[in-house]
Amino acid sequence: LQSANESIALAVNMGFSNDKLNKLLSETQNQKELLQVQQEELRQTNEELEEQTKALRLSEETLQHQKEELSVINEELEERTRALEKEKETIKVINEELRDIQGEIEKKSKDLEMASKYKSEFLANMSHELRTPLNSILVLSQLMSDNVNGNLSEKQVEFAKTIHSSGSELLSLINEILDLSKVEAGKIDVVVERFSLSVFGEQINRIIQPLTRKKGLNFSISIDELLPEYIYNDSQRVQQILRNLLSNSVKFTEQGFIKLRISRPGKGFQSQKGQKPEDTIAFEVSDSGIGIPEEKFKLIFDAFQQAEGTTNRKYGGTGLGLTISKSFSDILGGEIFVPSHEGKGSTFTLYLPEKLDLKKVTQEKEVKNTGKELLIGANTF
Repeated sequence: LQSANESIALAVNMGFSNDKLNKLLSETQNQKELLQVQQEELRQTNEELEEQTKALRLSEETLQHQKEELSVINEELEERTRALEKEKETIKVINEELRDIQGEIEKKSKDLEMASKYKSEFLANMSHELRTPLNSILVLSQLMSDNVNGNLSEKQVEFAKTIHSSGSELLSLINEILDLSKVEAGKIDVVVERFSLSVFGEQINRIIQPLTRKKGLNFSISIDELLPEYIYNDSQRVQQILRNLLSNSVKFTEQGFIKLRISRPGKGFQSQKGQKPEDTIAFEVSDSGIGIPEEKFKLIFDAFQQAEGTTNRKYGGTGLGLTISKSFSDILGGEIFVPSHEGKGSTFTLYLPEKLDLKKVTQEKEVKNTGKELLIGANTF
């Protein structure tokens, strides 16, 4: 035992050492595996960090581009701001100039109103002063042309008739100018009344028939049976409009016919004032006269303008009849349309509401008067 003691101890120690070594090897193996796992995790982490680094680099580049773009935009905004400031200063100057111009315009408008007022008063006074002696001239010339005592020669009677005819034309001109001045001054009184279309037609016939008979023209008046017997409007103004239109047709028609047709508007009626066909009466004046050239359509309703406007005019007249007719039709809530062909006659159609709403016409008039219009012409009221 003593001799084997060392060998046994050595063997035991070797066993313990081997066992310990095995444990250490096992721990080392485990640590190696753990280290490998950690290395794999580190590798994955490094890859992720690299990707993140790339992403950050891209983001940085994008941000740099955005920064540059923002810098450019800021510069543009600064330029625009400076431009807007300049425009603001320019607008301020323009506004000041506009205020000055507006003041001048208001002053001129007041001056025009005063001038229009003075003109209307002057025309009213002059017409009164002219008509008084003119009526005497008309009466005396009529008496002379009648030659009741038979003491005047044919030549003298002819002279008296010429004086009476010229005086009548002058009186008509004075009345037309006075009406026109009243329209411009807005002093036309509209009296809405109920009147019969048949009686109205008879009155027109009594006025126009002698004129057409004198020139050998066929004149006829037709009233649609489906129309109501009575309409509501200013009969005096309506009669004046139609008298002007028919007299105009007589003046520019040498042979053929003149017709007045009263009916509802046709299918192609398109009102500029919102009139409904079923609530509208159409007064159509047609003739076989000289007609109106297309380029004259816009001129014939202006004061002192005629379709036949040469220096050596064949047809007389002042050119105020259509102007007054257009103005009166506007005041009565109506419209006038003129389809015509040169050399083939013309047709003037007056469209009036069956029942005139005076409040509506007054409101339209107020709207026109508040429109800051400086031009006071024959077609405004």
